[in-house]
Amino acid sequence: MLYNKFFKSSFEELLSYYPRFYYNVFEMVEILKADGRLADDIEAGMETALANCFIDTADEATIEQWERFLEINLLRPGSLEERRGLIKSFIIGAGNISASALCSIISAYTGAAVECKLEPADSEGNNKLFIIFDRGNHGEIYLDDIGALILKKIPAHIRYSIIMDLVPDIPLELTVGIKPCVKIKRVHAKIYYNPDEIENRR
Repeated sequence: MLYNKFFKSSFEELLSYYPRFYYNVFEMVEILKADGRLADDIEAGMETALANCFIDTADEATIEQWERFLEINLLRPGSLEERRGLIKSFIIGAGNISASALCSIISAYTGAAVECKLEPADSEGNNKLFIIFDRGNHGEIYLDDIGALILKKIPAHIRYSIIMDLVPDIPLELTVGIKPCVKIKRVHAKIYYNPDEIENRR
């Protein structure tokens, strides 16, 4: 990223600066090897430091620090690329919440399109936020994970329901929380997760 290397290593580069008769001097070659290793380590450290300044290129240790800072503790951690996408979705629009922001967060977790809509949900005309999404392509889906992600962003006064459409082509094991449910061979149904009755949302 920072260095456009012509030589394979810093040792070879250092050696090229010296007269050729030094190439057969054991002590000089060993000194340059040691200095070359130090230079390689410095370059690698600078590359890593620069890469870790950007979420798209951050290593796993840096992503773990971001997750601790944002308090993202999921049952399914996902791949490094998925975790990067989830962190980006949390940071984008920080301080504000919108339907697009919620959709972005859930989509980063599931890998599927998400629809958010605010509609009347009772006879008195009170609105509720409906969050609808497919299973996606990121492996197992934990509704507790999705609920935890939403609770970090959505205002406490907004009632909401999570609706997941399942149309699997293969037997699917649906896991709610940490307890496996029955395997589903073929289903076209909606699973509702409604946290209205959960106390102490915050």
